[in-house]
Amino acid sequence: FFFFFWLLYWANKKQTVRFSWNEIALILVIIVVLGFLYGYIFAKYFNGDDTWYFHQGSIEEQQKLITNPLEFFADFNPIPAFERNPTFASGWYYYLSDLEFWVITKPMALFNLITRGDYYANVVCFNFLVCWGSIWLYRFLLKTYETKKNLLFFCVFMMPVPLFWMTGIRAEGWLLFFLAGGLISFEKVLSGLSVKNIAWLLVSLAG
Repeated sequence: FFFFFWLLYWANKKQTVRFSWNEIALILVIIVVLGFLYGYIFAKYFNGDDTWYFHQGSIEEQQKLITNPLEFFADFNPIPAFERNPTFASGWYYYLSDLEFWVITKPMALFNLITRGDYYANVVCFNFLVCWGSIWLYRFLLKTYETKKNLLFFCVFMMPVPLFWMTGIRAEGWLLFFLAGGLISFEKVLSGLSVKNIAWLLVSLAG
C-alpha cells in the first residue's frame, strides 16, 4: 500500500493538476477498503462472484506463466479464435470474451508472483492500476468544471455505489481506465499528432 502511495505521489508531482498528500491517501484508502469489503461480502454471503472468478483465473494464469510462458503470451493471438468458429462475427465475439478475461487475469498473474495469490493483496495491486482511470477522468473534467473542484472530486472518487462495484477485481475498472485514457489521448491528438498519442488512443479504443 505505502509503495503504491509513493508511486502515485511521485507521478502526481509531474502533473499540472496535482493532488495533495491527503487526497492521494483518501483515494487509495477508499478504494482498497471497499475492495476488501466487496471481496469479503461476496465470498461470505454469495459464494463468490466475478471478482473471485477472475482471482482464481489469475492463479491459473500464474501457473501457465511459470510452466509455459510462451502460451501465456500467445493467448493474445486472435487467429485461433477465428479458426475455431465458422464465421468472422462469432470468432470476433469469442476472442473479445477471452480478451476481457486475459486483460484482467494476466496482469494479476504477474502480481501473484509477489502476493503469492492472496486475494486481498491482489485487490491493492488491481486498484492501483485501474485507479488511474479515475485520476485521468478527474483531470479531464476539471478543465471544464474548474470552479466545482470539490464536487467533481466527490463524484469521481467517492460516489459509493459505482465506486463499490469498481473496487472488486472486475472488468468495470479496466473499462473506466481505457475510457479515460481514450479521452485524454483523443484530446492530445486534436492538439497535435504524435506517435505516442495515436498509439495510446488505439490501445484505449481496443480496450
